[in-house]
Amino acid sequence: MPLVIIIAVLGTALDQITKLAIAQNIPLGESVTIIDNVLYFTYTHNTGVAFGLFEGAFWLFIPITLLISAGLIWWLIKNRPLHPLMRIASGLILAGGIGNLIDRIFLGYVRDFIHVNIKFAIFNIADSMVVIGAILLGIYVLFIHDKYIKTLKNPQGEKAEACADAAGEEADDSNAKQY
Repeated sequence: MPLVIIIAVLGTALDQITKLAIAQNIPLGESVTIIDNVLYFTYTHNTGVAFGLFEGAFWLFIPITLLISAGLIWWLIKNRPLHPLMRIASGLILAGGIGNLIDRIFLGYVRDFIHVNIKFAIFNIADSMVVIGAILLGIYVLFIHDKYIKTLKNPQGEKAEACADAAGEEADDSNAKQY
């Protein structure tokens, strides 16, 4: 759990510091070239959700974000995921959610500034953390979870499970953690 907390706190701090720096140094609606024809910092206010979706409905996303964050925290406390990728993904998702929640509560909008020169919305560090966390979570669920659970069921790994299979026995999974 400490890894989740460290990532959530540092990620939220990074998000808020970058938003503050942009707000203090780039006028609203103005753009600064970072990499010509590729990356710009364009300061905007977003009253929707990530990547400019659902513009104007910011008030709706305060309780939704609170519920999702509280649910994730409850799940983390209850399940205490052991796999580092699950902890990293959870920390990133929490950091992104909390970073944008702070803006919505105190400003009534989210400060966005990362502008990639493709037909895509302007976003911020918090949006990026949520997306990266969700991708890592997907990778864990699709490619790691089942193998990891097998090693938790039997600390000797796949060799011991193969021996049980050869003997025609079922592995006892009654004490296995799920994450």
